[in-house]
Amino acid sequence: MRIIQTFWSGATAYESPLEIKGGWLSAEYHWMSWAYSCLLLRRHYDEVELYTDEVGKKILIDILMLPYTKVHVTFDESVEIHPKLFSLAKIYTYGIQEEPFIHIDGDVFLWKRFPKSLLDAELIASNLEQNLFFNQEILEEVQQHFDYIPEHLKGVHSHKSIFASNAGIIGGSNIDFIKRYCTEAFNFIETNSTKLNTVNTGGLNFLIEQISLYYLSLSESVPTAYFMSAPVEDPLYQDYIRFADVPNVEMVHLVGGCKRLPFILDHLARRLHLEFPDYYYRILNIMKAHHIPLRMRLYDFIKFNNYTNVQNSENPQKVIDNDILKLGKPDFFLHYKRSIKALETCFNVAVNSYDELLKTVKNKNAPQQLKEIFKLDGLNNKLLLLLFDEVKREAIHIDEFDRYKETSNLKLTQDWMNYEIELVKGVKILDLKWNWKSIFETSNHQKLEEIFITKEASYCVTLSYNLINLEIHETYHDGIDSTVLKCIDNESTIKQTLHKVCRFFEEDITIYNHSYQQLVFDVIKRLAYANIIKINLN
Repeated sequence: MRIIQTFWSGATAYESPLEIKGGWLSAEYHWMSWAYSCLLLRRHYDEVELYTDEVGKKILIDILMLPYTKVHVTFDESVEIHPKLFSLAKIYTYGIQEEPFIHIDGDVFLWKRFPKSLLDAELIASNLEQNLFFNQEILEEVQQHFDYIPEHLKGVHSHKSIFASNAGIIGGSNIDFIKRYCTEAFNFIETNSTKLNTVNTGGLNFLIEQISLYYLSLSESVPTAYFMSAPVEDPLYQDYIRFADVPNVEMVHLVGGCKRLPFILDHLARRLHLEFPDYYYRILNIMKAHHIPLRMRLYDFIKFNNYTNVQNSENPQKVIDNDILKLGKPDFFLHYKRSIKALETCFNVAVNSYDELLKTVKNKNAPQQLKEIFKLDGLNNKLLLLLFDEVKREAIHIDEFDRYKETSNLKLTQDWMNYEIELVKGVKILDLKWNWKSIFETSNHQKLEEIFITKEASYCVTLSYNLINLEIHETYHDGIDSTVLKCIDNESTIKQTLHKVCRFFEEDITIYNHSYQQLVFDVIKRLAYANIIKINLN
């Protein structure tokens, strides 16, 4: 069974092809995703082939040097693909296969080989999708606007339940059927070429590749073997982004909006760093050399040497640019932005200095909301100064990376409760009366005004730093997460923490209850990955 992938650069307006984001929040994660997906496949298979264009060959092969065993430059001027229909490029690859294959997307990560039962199947897909709203929407749109609807899709928009076969993984041994499916996709687009701008082209990708695959195979009675047995009904694909459980997951598939979630991006970068550090540093150095902006801001100020040696590349020799230290200088208008806005909302006055703001906040007539946000901004500022102290002492890959590595090694073993647990240096746990998160994310003054007429509540909030991104995380916790956080004492064991958390449950529960242990284990690991708590496994 041939293992293949497709990279199509499409029509790009970027000055440099390395700027292509492919739906990711930042370009470095796009290339890290391709590297990680390819490298994991090569860990299990001696041969992995790439179908691409000249741009893809230049980046993935010539520049990033990914270890594909064979490269097919198939997308040239003779292959016409609509710039917004990326799925057609993949479908073109499927259609030119002459023997059984499995195609894996560049945002799919696998830690095990495919089972033999899957390899023997006529038709293979990643998983079944059931009643996802965007599949319903695109079916209704094409029904309304397109002139031609293929027989296997007629009337599907009115079905009570709508299905699709996710194509993160796709292939099989029934090559004749796969070729018919591919021909149908191109025919569908060509026949309706004048109507493409009347529908959501993003959804159209799902229709021609995934919805059509399900209903065409159903109409021809071609059985589909799914890599993941359970149907997906959550459009966010929550069960498929479980980096915290690696390697004990079948796969991770970062669909759609997942590519823009900060905690997912951090996981992707750190997993690549952990498992394939030479490629991690290669990508960063290449991006820097081509002056491509990085989300991981720390690397804008660092030059890494000797990163090509796999054995020594977890913590390569590094040189810190002194310009980074300028970022740690106090900036009143930036660091107290929310307090300044709150003051303007409350008193309709402006301030130009910290002393002016402090004087107003200390006024006995100042509302509690203003006092709270002033304190919160101040604590954020103190933690920011601590972050830059960490940079000065070159703790770049000593602390955060080692904590991530230790967390990834935490297993639910018999002695897991004996490990010590503590808050990461500088982390603050706060009990706030108002939710300031919305003001942190937007300049919506109406939202700020609403806070001043909102009754007091209780919010468990942590302040923690992300050294690589040079930013402070203000995280609002609820449920079991907040309970666990409040029960952690410095240098206490997990067992001691579990005993305390037990008191908050109404049921008569002990720390030896397996379900309870699993619940708290997941919480602790999640908080550790968020760089809020530290687990000492030594």
